[in-house]
Amino acid sequence: QVSCLQPMEVQAPGPLAEPLPQEAAPAKTAGPETVQLQHQLAGEDTTFVFTEFGNKLFIVVTQYNKLGTVYEASAETNEAGSVTFSTRMAFGDRAADLSVFARGIMEVVHSTRPGKGLILSLALKVKKPSAEVFKEVLRITRSVLD
Repeated sequence: QVSCLQPMEVQAPGPLAEPLPQEAAPAKTAGPETVQLQHQLAGEDTTFVFTEFGNKLFIVVTQYNKLGTVYEASAETNEAGSVTFSTRMAFGDRAADLSVFARGIMEVVHSTRPGKGLILSLALKVKKPSAEVFKEVLRITRSVLD
């Protein structure tokens, strides 16, 4: 015997779920706070972007208007009260090791936002920045975070 498929009756979908009463609607939460500024570093236009998330601070320092080498940094305080800073290059140009920037900025973050970690993106035209550039980046970071 051969069975034939019989056409089915298709019913229209039922009513959509009732909307939540206004007082029961989920509260809107504010997004992360972001501060962006321009500054001259070693004669180059440099963009600084600071975005604060719940447990991390994301900082971009770029002279190319794009992300660069990305570092993660954190601070841990032991029982004696001494602080240990750690940095790790997440991805990017390993030849231009600028982890000293990540560590220095992490010190500023730790002093102004204790308990927050750091994600740092550096895209600088100078591969070996001077001590003055390093100090200026720290100064700008401190002025924004204070």
